[in-house]
Amino acid sequence: MRQNLKPTARTSKQKKKLNHLPDSDSDDDFEVMRQKLREMQNSKVKEIERRNMDNSDILARGPTVPTPVDTRSKLPTKTRTRDKSNDVKGKVAEVVGIAANTAAADNATAAANAIYTAESTNQPSVKPKQEVIELLDDSDSAENPVPSQERKRKARPSASSLEDEVNNMGVRAIKRELESCGISTALFIEKSELVSALIQARREGRKPIIKKQNELIPFHLFVTSSSKKVSQDKRKYFKTLREVIGLDVPSRQLKWLIVSNFALDFEYLLEQSLPEILQFHRVIMFYSYCRNPDAMAKWRDFLRGSDKTVEFIQLDPSAPANSRTNPLPIQIEYGMHHTKLFLTGFDELIDGNNHSMIRVAVHTSNLLRGDNEMKVNGVYTQNFPLKQSHASQHTFKRMKSDEAESRCLFEDDLARYLESYGYSKRQKWYPSSAFSGGLSSREFLLPELIQQFDYSTANAVLIPSIPGRHKFDSYHNFGYLKLRKAIVDAFPAFRQKAVNSGTKPPVLCQMSSLGYLNQKYLGKFHEAIDYTSTHSVRPVQDYDRVPKCKPPLQQQLQIVWPTVDEIRDSVEGYYGGGSVCGKTKNVSLEFLRPLYRRWSNVGKDPLRTARHVPHIKTFVQPSHDGRSIDWMCLTSHNLSIAAWGQVQKRSKNQRNDEKILFIRHWELGVFFSADALTRGSGKQIRIVPLADCDKGSNGVICLDSDDEKGEADGDVIRVPLPYSLHTPAYASTEKPWTDDPVFYPQRDAYGRHGLM
Repeated sequence: MRQNLKPTARTSKQKKKLNHLPDSDSDDDFEVMRQKLREMQNSKVKEIERRNMDNSDILARGPTVPTPVDTRSKLPTKTRTRDKSNDVKGKVAEVVGIAANTAAADNATAAANAIYTAESTNQPSVKPKQEVIELLDDSDSAENPVPSQERKRKARPSASSLEDEVNNMGVRAIKRELESCGISTALFIEKSELVSALIQARREGRKPIIKKQNELIPFHLFVTSSSKKVSQDKRKYFKTLREVIGLDVPSRQLKWLIVSNFALDFEYLLEQSLPEILQFHRVIMFYSYCRNPDAMAKWRDFLRGSDKTVEFIQLDPSAPANSRTNPLPIQIEYGMHHTKLFLTGFDELIDGNNHSMIRVAVHTSNLLRGDNEMKVNGVYTQNFPLKQSHASQHTFKRMKSDEAESRCLFEDDLARYLESYGYSKRQKWYPSSAFSGGLSSREFLLPELIQQFDYSTANAVLIPSIPGRHKFDSYHNFGYLKLRKAIVDAFPAFRQKAVNSGTKPPVLCQMSSLGYLNQKYLGKFHEAIDYTSTHSVRPVQDYDRVPKCKPPLQQQLQIVWPTVDEIRDSVEGYYGGGSVCGKTKNVSLEFLRPLYRRWSNVGKDPLRTARHVPHIKTFVQPSHDGRSIDWMCLTSHNLSIAAWGQVQKRSKNQRNDEKILFIRHWELGVFFSADALTRGSGKQIRIVPLADCDKGSNGVICLDSDDEKGEADGDVIRVPLPYSLHTPAYASTEKPWTDDPVFYPQRDAYGRHGLM
């Protein structure tokens, strides 16, 4: 009879999860345990509700063995005698029934089975060899029957039980847990590698990083070899390439992808983004220079026989006008496509409903292994939903500046920029079977596709440059005149009166390439982007005007540029300086020497960027007290006339004084200010670089938080600017880096003497 009533055989995993309960040889012991379980059940349920935990999966799974039932009433009369094993069976059923309503159903079942086995064979109950039952272990109550020393054992599960648990998890579940703990899964290929990483993370006690609901990080840095060593609270300021594109969420249904870059290594891109990149229905790659072109054919072979397509389009403004690589009506000498941009179309399940989204990622990294993994680069990312009216019926049309719709300039700037690529193919961007908010049945031009989404929540202003000679009706949409327009909109004229122009900090210009500059252009550039002076100047009409009294340029503008020593001591040595382009004849101009500031600041490197070569480009105006940022621009623009543009006369032969803005490069950046980040709400915030944060700072303050207060003068948004606002000037013995083949007496860590 006992043999027939014995529960089904337990698996090895269940055997390893046997939990400790006090020795029980009597009915009184069972009654005590049953009462304790009921009490702990109630407290556990309240705790779960308070933490908003979702235990639906655990409750649905239930006990690990079929719940035993009291079968005495169904037995023949001759067997309905008081049998100890039947009593145990019924008590086990009640214990399991109580525990099944909590998050410890599996453990309670295993414990009850252990009691049943001991009672059925008249042996002592099993002593603890694994973790304590979860229901009781969570309680610090004095009435908890589990000894206090045993309650701590749950945090130290045995190696075998931990390995079994992780091995039985799915790959997606493992990835989600690793990524929630701030661990990138991009470098893991086999499941065994993921399993080992998760086991190690659990043993180290790594916890998921829970972001505050309204936490805002305007931009991130790309993950480097050193950034993996930053403290846990600063890992949220970094993103991998997969996270930038939006491939890190397994539940997303990927639809289309636009890649725009200067230099592309197609083999590296495939290596980093497989297999997800093959899921896109449409992929278009705009580039200027490529490595491993054989990977293009490999990519096409992957898609052969399917309805998916990939196109590779080279852009070169210096090629003949209206040619295959130059869609512009003019040929521009020394022109270049230098933009870095990802646009990702995907569907995502949010609150039980399918939503079509676009992800915009404006960044500074070439898609090369060395640039992406070894150098400091920045990226702005934001997702935008489909417009509520979805699938707009009108064809692409530029907005006029006086239209009411123009308040959503982000959409107009992005569509206008993509239109300049001359990509005129009208096609379906979504597979026919896709939900995609009604977009799957329609054909769109690329700018029309972009206009189907709602950008009203954008936290930034786009700053594009398009090659060409831009006339008076459009030149404020491009280059440094567009940056000036964003500054004027963010800072009304009355703000300049509150700042003493004699004590204001200089504007910081940090870049990875320095072309030929003259003192006049640099002065006009500063005059246009300094919000304390730009309201009083007309950068186009007064371009030839020479001010009567003007402070020295070194008091107005500083250039953050690495020294020879900083390049030599970087993780790549002199070789890394190949991406910091500046010829000796341009870098060593006499008027530039007082403007130079170091890239690194000894003793202030919370993001571990000091020993990585900068490829990021940032333009920053500090606040009047030098403690925060009034505005900043993260961009592909270097400090050059070709990138930002220059005001010129339309023609030397014409008598009129009509001016144009002449630009040679395709570039794209984003502008941040308190006004842009709060979307004009007027909320007082301060943008503070992490490199200048005081020790013991509380971290990021939520914009919409009512119960958390930042500094006395407003809420604080911390940004991962990779250098200090007070980075020091060059020492007298330090020299600015140049990428000429110069022999340096001192070797780098690899034994090299320079770029030779």
